[in-house]
Amino acid sequence: NFITDLSDLGVHTLLFSGGEPLLKPDIFALAKFAKTRGIKAALSTNGTLIDSKVAREIKNAGFSYVGISLDGMEKTNDTFRQAKGAFQKSLLGIRNCKKIGLAVGLRFTLTRYNSRDLPEIFALADRESVNRFCIYHLAYVGRGSNLREMDLSHLERRKALELIWRKTKDFLKKKLNIEVLTVDNHADGAWAYLKLKELDPQRAHLAWEILKAQGGNSAGIKIASVDDCGNIYADQFLRGYPLGNIRLKKFSQAWIDPGNSLLQALRNRMPYLSERCQRCSFIKICNG
Repeated sequence: NFITDLSDLGVHTLLFSGGEPLLKPDIFALAKFAKTRGIKAALSTNGTLIDSKVAREIKNAGFSYVGISLDGMEKTNDTFRQAKGAFQKSLLGIRNCKKIGLAVGLRFTLTRYNSRDLPEIFALADRESVNRFCIYHLAYVGRGSNLREMDLSHLERRKALELIWRKTKDFLKKKLNIEVLTVDNHADGAWAYLKLKELDPQRAHLAWEILKAQGGNSAGIKIASVDDCGNIYADQFLRGYPLGNIRLKKFSQAWIDPGNSLLQALRNRMPYLSERCQRCSFIKICNG
């Protein structure tokens, strides 16, 4: 019923995440149903359960993309996951997906704990010919809420971005078709624009137009999150502010509710931003 409602609303992509979504017995039936309703299904997983049989089931279910999370190279990843062998299982999952033509990406969250592994993770993305490499900034929610001290400093973050820039350029030089994204900090768009402005002003203008069209942070505008209990949130990180529950009211009804003050504020943010933020020249590509 939820997927049908999303289809009626015109939602085009549904990401199955977790926890570990491959532990859900009806995951493939749900993905197939989403496809019949014109919704693209994507999967976010740790990859450890993707043997050749599961990879085939993922493909047959119609998943268009598989994002596999790693927390570093083998020693770092297995220590963080508290599971010896987890890295090798995830790596096998990537290879099993690639073997049958599934689009697959690496997902990596930057912390002080694992940032030293970033160059090696880039090398891994190169060797495994993944389609996408997503580098996430640490969000202080859920289990991450106690890890604030493990976040990068501003200087460390800038160094990481410089490294990401250089490695992405290396991909281009090698003619590797690997999309590289940083996620969960829209100030990165401003950083990339300024970097490009120094090197190639003409392309910087094009980058500005692309960033402006994307519109920056889209919580409550283009994206939403629904948890395992049916609670609706403006995105996966705003867990302290439920917008409703799909067991009690359709998602579409909650999403277009003019009486929901949080959604209305997210969709018209300017009055709620600090004066400094309102005056910022990058407001159109960051959205506060």
